[in-house]
Amino acid sequence: GGMGAKRPELAALVWICVVLLLVVFCGGIRPATGNLVGSRSVVRQGVGKASCTRMPGQSWKPATTRYHDRNNRAASIVAGAAGFDLGALFADAFGGGGGASAGIKNKVASTKQELLESLAGLDEGAKQTPEQKERVLALVDQLKDLMPAEGVTAKKGFNSRWKLLWTTEKETLTFRKSGFFGKKYVAAYQDIDVVEGRLQNLIDFDDGYFSVMSTLSVDEDNLNRCNFKFTSAGAKYGQFGPITLPPFGKGWFETVYMDDDLRIAEDIRGDTLICQKSDEGTPFAPE
Repeated sequence: GGMGAKRPELAALVWICVVLLLVVFCGGIRPATGNLVGSRSVVRQGVGKASCTRMPGQSWKPATTRYHDRNNRAASIVAGAAGFDLGALFADAFGGGGGASAGIKNKVASTKQELLESLAGLDEGAKQTPEQKERVLALVDQLKDLMPAEGVTAKKGFNSRWKLLWTTEKETLTFRKSGFFGKKYVAAYQDIDVVEGRLQNLIDFDDGYFSVMSTLSVDEDNLNRCNFKFTSAGAKYGQFGPITLPPFGKGWFETVYMDDDLRIAEDIRGDTLICQKSDEGTPFAPE
């Protein structure tokens, strides 16, 4: 009992001594590049933290995700200790970093709220200035850095109906601006079910809809990524339909942030999707 209670304090002192000895005898430690466990080490030009590297004249390339092994967390703490952040060191030594964790959670909550507020009046991205778009993407990058996605496809909440809040996808934005042959845009949804291996992208209009069904599978090398292949497409326009359309195409999307009600994804074309969990309508059923 009494001795057990002193072990965390002893561990903290041992860690401090180790770091100080390394600094004294090795002439300092270079901080590790990038963030610690589960971080993304990529930069968006002109924004700061971001999801892809793009030099002038170059085309977009998918971001590369770098993950550090959690078993090497202690090594990462030592490698990043050149700044002598003893508060963080004590937090790790006392098991779990409760104080630091609370600080991160508060920052995530405030950044998420700022992101949601920044989406107001943008019409899912169809009505925005370049500056507003960059602000949204910058806040997305902040959330990705603060709470990187980790194995989201295995989480129960992933299999849901998600309602579109904002996107950079041109086709969806065209429907948002112009509707569907005179039918006004109502909402867009993404239905996900990795258990049954199916995906639906659905756009609702006044008295009509456009739907694309796909097979869905979790990527073997990245549990945040899903691969899909179109299997069918259909549309309804007033009293006409449903009309079957020929499906074509395949790709992937990767969830880069997800909490209880918000999900952010990036896809093979470099587009970003922000959506919110929804109980509107019935998943996998045209409206």
